[in-house]
Amino acid sequence: MPRTFTMLPISLPEEQYEIAYGILYQFDVIGIEEQFDSLILCFDKEQFTDEILTDLTASFYELLPEATIEPSYEIIEQNWNADWEATVQPIVASQNIVIVPDWNTDTFDQPIKIVITPQMSFGTGYHCTTRMMCQLLEQYVKSDTFWIDAGTGTGVLAIAAHRLGATTIYACDNDEWSVLNSKENLERNDLTGRITVEQVDLLQQSLPLNAHGIVANLYRNVILPCLPMFYASLSSHKGILLLSGILVYDAEEIITAAKNTGFTHLQTIQEDEWVGIALTIQ
Repeated sequence: MPRTFTMLPISLPEEQYEIAYGILYQFDVIGIEEQFDSLILCFDKEQFTDEILTDLTASFYELLPEATIEPSYEIIEQNWNADWEATVQPIVASQNIVIVPDWNTDTFDQPIKIVITPQMSFGTGYHCTTRMMCQLLEQYVKSDTFWIDAGTGTGVLAIAAHRLGATTIYACDNDEWSVLNSKENLERNDLTGRITVEQVDLLQQSLPLNAHGIVANLYRNVILPCLPMFYASLSSHKGILLLSGILVYDAEEIITAAKNTGFTHLQTIQEDEWVGIALTIQ
């Protein structure tokens, strides 16, 4: 029998999405659709209670009082991926990297072609933060190095790091669906067994030490408390930290916090209202 989902729209400016994602981190949200100045949350109907709605509303009222919680509505499960696949096109992430869905692999001739099985999870290349991270990885990944993809999403950045020369890669995400999708994408790219993928809550566990680089396409509220852990992981090799998922309005706060942790700022790139930041330890 098809599942029923409760959809909960929240109206708020796009520049506040990052704070909203920080709030939603504590709730069992199945999925989030971004629209213009609106987030549509998806919950399992059987698990969405009045208590959850009350807690969520209170959290938004405290941190984002200008946000509006709209009336919820229900939808019946259907084959969304089949409908969505028809609209997914290859994405040129950088001069040398193209991300292609596994049903459309014959186009483009970039040196690095990453084949993915899109599951509507973060990191397909359609969001500019993924593209910026690919561009920074091109600059900073060196051969025979150990890189960590913190918050891997679809595994695209871990795969890109491998194709750019990293030989040891550890990828993690707190979302079970993302971990499964990442493992599917590793298989599509003949990398099963070459990249370690685990389900990990970055705010609860430590990352491996001795990394040469970390790529973290996350959110401000996750990045800030993780900076000391990133520093510890990169310290022995004085490594590179690449950050995104950051709105331009928060860039200076992130850079300042990173400097206070011990990092040195190398560069910031920008696309639309999002930035990618490169840091190192000297």
